[in-house]
Amino acid sequence: TGHVFGEWSVGIGRHLEFGAGVGFTQRAVSSVYVDVVDESGRDIDQTLKLQMVPMTAVVRFLPFGGPGDVQPYVGAGIGAVHFRYSEFGRFVDSDTLDIFTDRFTATGTAPAGVFLGGVKLPIGGDIYSLNLEGRYLWAVGDTGGLDKGFLGDKIDLSGGMFNVAFQVRF
Repeated sequence: TGHVFGEWSVGIGRHLEFGAGVGFTQRAVSSVYVDVVDESGRDIDQTLKLQMVPMTAVVRFLPFGGPGDVQPYVGAGIGAVHFRYSEFGRFVDSDTLDIFTDRFTATGTAPAGVFLGGVKLPIGGDIYSLNLEGRYLWAVGDTGGLDKGFLGDKIDLSGGMFNVAFQVRF
């Protein structure tokens, strides 16, 4: 699963940088019940789908070098993750063991924390640098629980990302 991410950043002195960004990621996976089939012997399958739009504000600390040099960095920030999680397909009622078709959806926005680290590699000209960055986002969203058809009240939206970016000078 890939993601698309864009960020506007501005240097604050030689060793600090502030960035504000937004991204989009989506993934769907198939799932089946283990050791449970319908009366025809077919698997009882469903699809689990998660879409996320993380919006972040970060501060990077670039301890070595200056503009135009190779610059490793670390950073941290805060954000909000808008999400839409859905489960659709065939399900088994845990009380009656009846098989039914349905769709369950949860949407919301969750607060987030982000930690990152990377390196800026100078290129020159209007394309200022190639940035290689790993980041980890922590966020937990509310599903609505049993009232919305989900067994759990929370969904873990956390995960790591690796960004390859070109920093363009305006």
